Amino acid sequence: ILNEPTSFLELVELVGRDTSRRPEHNTVKSSCIKKEDILRTKAVRFATNAATNRVWCLVRTFKKEPKSKKCVLWWSDEDMAARSEEDSEIAANFEDYEAVLQDAFESAEKRQSKVEDVHLSFEDFEAYHDARGLEADLYPTIAGRVRLHREAVLAAQNTLLRGGSFRELEDADLTIIRLQSIKFSRPSQLVASKIGVFDQQIHR
Repeated sequence: ILNEPTSFLELVELVGRDTSRRPEHNTVKSSCIKKEDILRTKAVRFATNAATNRVWCLVRTFKKEPKSKKCVLWWSDEDMAARSEEDSEIAANFEDYEAVLQDAFESAEKRQSKVEDVHLSFEDFEAYHDARGLEADLYPTIAGRVRLHREAVLAAQNTLLRGGSFRELEDADLTIIRLQSIKFSRPSQLVASKIGVFDQQIHR
């Protein structure tokens, strides 16, 4: 089901929606702002405890720091620019890693691919380990994949809401959106999983 159907409309037909079925316990709550103005309506969903029907909430208290220490807590524009320049300099020393990443992602896109099917050897990974964390700089296609993933999920949501009409998404709707998300993110998940396995082997 992760590889088929190929179109979103076929996915909707496959999953289907039975509006008569309702879960015994609501696991999410919805709240909206300005219902009278449909163009400004916002829907927010919160995970809830099925036993108490209360929203899960973790509150942490931190001591307020003076503004003078802001530069210690947050990176400045100059810091970010310096980091970006440093990343680019490091990435320039590992240009061959781009071809390795490309091969890994292309193999992960094949139907029914699993982590072990990803074309990435431990020897290659170890050779370029100093570039770990710079994959997006070395292989810009990663950023495009992230953008397509986001656009696919938002498009699915927009289609199910019929262009923005206010209604609560049902379980079947959420399943469709989840499957769209998995479909577009699966290659990245497979590559990341294999890299994670190698990370563990190197840091043992």
